[in-house]
Amino acid sequence: MASRTDLLTITDLRGGRNGVDSPLQLEADQCAEAINVDWFVGLMGRKRTGATALWGPAPSNVILSILRHVVAEERDNELWGFDGTGAVRRLLAGAWSSLSLMNPSATDPIVVVGVSFNGKLFLAYPNTDARLHVWDGTVIRAVGLSAAPIAASVTAAAGTGISAYRGYRIDYTRQDSGVTVRRSELSPVKSLTIANNGGWVITRGALLNEGETHWELYGSAVTGTASNDPGPYYRIATIPIGTTSYTDILPPASFPGTLELWPLIGSYTLPPDARYLIVDEARLISAGRWNLLPTISSQQASRVWWTPILNDASGVGNDERFDWTTSNIPFIDFDPGEGGEIRGVGGPLFDAIHVFKYDRIYKMVRTGVAGAPYRPVTVTKRCGTIRHQTIVLAEDESGHECLYFLSKRGPYRLGQNGLQYCGRDIEDLWATVDLTKASDVAKGAHGIYHADLHQVWWWVNTGVSASGSPDLKLVFDVKQGRFTEVGGVRRGWCQHQGRSSYAWCSTMYSEKFQVDATPVQNSLKLKPYIGSAEELNPSTATRFWVCDVGVRDLGSFVPTLIRTGVVLPGGSVALHGGVIEGHLVGWSLPYPAPTPATLPISVTTIRDFGLEVRTAVAAIGPTTPVTTRVIVPLRDLGAASCAALQVEISNPGIIDGQYALDQLILRVRREEDR
Repeated sequence: MASRTDLLTITDLRGGRNGVDSPLQLEADQCAEAINVDWFVGLMGRKRTGATALWGPAPSNVILSILRHVVAEERDNELWGFDGTGAVRRLLAGAWSSLSLMNPSATDPIVVVGVSFNGKLFLAYPNTDARLHVWDGTVIRAVGLSAAPIAASVTAAAGTGISAYRGYRIDYTRQDSGVTVRRSELSPVKSLTIANNGGWVITRGALLNEGETHWELYGSAVTGTASNDPGPYYRIATIPIGTTSYTDILPPASFPGTLELWPLIGSYTLPPDARYLIVDEARLISAGRWNLLPTISSQQASRVWWTPILNDASGVGNDERFDWTTSNIPFIDFDPGEGGEIRGVGGPLFDAIHVFKYDRIYKMVRTGVAGAPYRPVTVTKRCGTIRHQTIVLAEDESGHECLYFLSKRGPYRLGQNGLQYCGRDIEDLWATVDLTKASDVAKGAHGIYHADLHQVWWWVNTGVSASGSPDLKLVFDVKQGRFTEVGGVRRGWCQHQGRSSYAWCSTMYSEKFQVDATPVQNSLKLKPYIGSAEELNPSTATRFWVCDVGVRDLGSFVPTLIRTGVVLPGGSVALHGGVIEGHLVGWSLPYPAPTPATLPISVTTIRDFGLEVRTAVAAIGPTTPVTTRVIVPLRDLGAASCAALQVEISNPGIIDGQYALDQLILRVRREEDR
């Protein structure tokens, strides 16, 4: 049959990589592979940006947790890093400082989850105090104040005229500028009945050494069983902590008078050593526990607590206490013993905190009732998350808020359309993930939402890393995802490899921040920061990295590759076709370099699944303006007698620069019957 020529045009690959379907059946806007590219600009793809080490004093150990702490407003933020031994690095106003976690566990892995709340940074990590901890702007300490010990003694005061019983409880407080900001639970009762004495002399017990500045004395005239009279109690005095004794001379006729009523027992319950934290408007929410009590371990592993709201007038230090009284239960146990322990929390999404187990998802719906502010609702009992650090609050293709997370099956999202599977197009990559390592509580998978690029980044463990760290980055463009009836949400995926894909942890932080040499405010524009696990040239000087900067990964080249699906030059595998020549439309992107370079782009035709390959090199040079497209001819592509054709577009990255591509046009010739 006579030959004729046609144009084969590849214009849009924003549907992303699809590594699970046959390359013969891919959608027109999908490709078989996409490595180190994305679709932020360019219809066919853009070379991803690089990463570099963050300046400053280096920690001696790898950084396993990294946090952004917002003190007052978004520009007022700090970068925090934590290693696996309890050492802390804090970046503030261009200066690094070294701190230490308080009493970290010697047996559990030191992984830190933190949230900014009320100007403080609350820190959840395994510790020997069995308490939640907080950075209050001065020190890292345990939250609240421990329960006050029983009074050391109650004795009769000198004098006469008072005959009565009185029981006493004390608590310790912290005052700042004369205002009480923290209070402990009340002590047990110490009582005494006097007969014709001058009053009672109460000596406080031992100090807590937790920053207390005062102690408060409460008394009751109601007797009960020994050392347990029922009260009520009334505050008799507030005494500076340096004064160890107080003499109560109130006669029975004047007691209690107008004295202030006691805080109920349990009002200042200490928040325990939670595993996960999140903020819901004016409350701090904590979930799970490191030091599980043996008798109620399944309940505590499935428990979510909450603090009173900040403006609750019933107490002080509301962000550092639980109000657990006979009339108020500040927690919910989510199906103890079922679906595993709590693995993370996310949100708020649609005014609800979402609670994740390994095989369950719940939500805490606000009730508006002070004594029971939440009610539990089961979202699903068929999937959950592998790790808290993979839960990412982002948006969908329409801009609606949703939660993305990694499950044992792969990525999901939860939004206005319910629970949706997002991982069909990368099931080939997910099959390489080591779930045991990816779900590890200290060294597993993690993710961030890079809002400026509308991308979710997840670092996952495939077992390639010698140290067991995450070693592959999965990237999902939320603007490109589309729901399908078969396969769930598809499109928008690529994978990033290289040194910046080896990371223990990640967070978003200011692209530009105040430094000593050039003092400026921290920027509102955020970039991804990671605790590096790279193994090419490991160094204590390269623990912190910032991503989406430059074109190299700390000096290493970043090669790219796009492989299309299969096209049929002859219209059918029964017909031959050949590639005569082609044209590539693209442009060179601006990047920080003294002299913009011409970038070599290799275009390779693959005949019949690898029987023959032919490569042409297109040179994309700098243009004026830099967004001007260029049309580059492609010679030497002469693939003949081709039934099935794929095209690979690659760049070795050996010349610094960044590019984007819009279109590939191939002139093909149909040949005789096969």
